[in-house]
Amino acid sequence: MITKYAKKVLSAVLFAYENISLIPVKRYDGDVAYASAYGAFGSWPYSMSSITFFSTSNNSSGIKIGSGSAIPTEDDYNLDELITDGVTGSITLNRSTDENGNTITTALVTVTNNGNAEITLTEIGYFVLLKCSSTIESTASNNQAVMIDRTLLSAPIILSTNDTATIEYKLSGICG
Repeated sequence: MITKYAKKVLSAVLFAYENISLIPVKRYDGDVAYASAYGAFGSWPYSMSSITFFSTSNNSSGIKIGSGSAIPTEDDYNLDELITDGVTGSITLNRSTDENGNTITTALVTVTNNGNAEITLTEIGYFVLLKCSSTIESTASNNQAVMIDRTLLSAPIILSTNDTATIEYKLSGICG
């Protein structure tokens, strides 16, 4: 599900760029940060560089996987249960256009369990780094991970040690 923070940022950048300087968003840890609307968004939403990364770190961009079961809402700011240990991943991108002319980006996310215990994958998310300040008055800023999308898998994927699986993750209308 596309988060409301992604919608706010897209609206500001695409439709009201000249009128908005800071957009309140929730960082990966739930704290509010203020993202700059004046060209400080790095590559998103104009290119797909952040979606080519697989990450197990909280404050980083890229595609992340988890083992949570909470139903996605537009208020989500992180995966329900981020998997941080015992996995590696790689991503292959494919782009297509639907019948309405919308760009659909499909990321084939290959995940390998390198740990000593079984891992159950149930959720996947897309994060970008945005230039943010901690208060609306602050002029200091740094990159903060903001979740753009969180999706529950249609069925859990169970990986034993050294098992590999590929997840087809589709994003429509938010990635150029």
